[in-house]
Amino acid sequence: MNPITPEKVDTAFKDLASRWGADIYRHEKTLLPLLRREMIKYRYAYFYRRGLQNRSLYLNRLNITLNSYSLAREYSYIPFVESGYNPLAYHNTSKAKGMWQFIPQTANAYGLAVTGIIDEREDPEKSTDAACRYIKDLISFFGDQSFLIVLAAYNAGQGRILSAISRVPKGIHPSFSYLHSHNLIPAQTRVYVVRIIALILLTEYESLWI
Repeated sequence: MNPITPEKVDTAFKDLASRWGADIYRHEKTLLPLLRREMIKYRYAYFYRRGLQNRSLYLNRLNITLNSYSLAREYSYIPFVESGYNPLAYHNTSKAKGMWQFIPQTANAYGLAVTGIIDEREDPEKSTDAACRYIKDLISFFGDQSFLIVLAAYNAGQGRILSAISRVPKGIHPSFSYLHSHNLIPAQTRVYVVRIIALILLTEYESLWI
């Protein structure tokens, strides 16, 4: 295995960011040391190996649905962190469930039945379709070149991210890096977004690390 060097992470992230908008690399490249740390942490971890195995079971359907909504395939990594691609995953505190970890309120808002008899959050196809519609709404709100901000909003909620952006001084680009470095968003969300990008880099640019 080749080492995960700062130079290789820089090359991979620059290429990846080019898919999301011309300016995103310039605004977000301060994340590179954090991304490299997460990549080294998860490269040999059981969490990563198991997630890749589970991902292979659903990847074709995920990509078909994402494509039908004209969404970047990188959004398919949200369930990697949310649930490890486990359709039955459940969070006791938030009551979130399923591969995409919908809470009941959001599930209902996007047409998923959550009753004492049926819980469509457990359905990979229906929950993926609902997640894509939710992501489309977040993109419509934050802009089509706000990939990292959309990830943050998926985790923390649209209102919380909007509030964070409103605290960015006038004249400064409200990038995820700025929200991260100035602690304007929850610690969980800061870790969440960095972890998703690290997993994308590990997987999509595998040839750099093997």
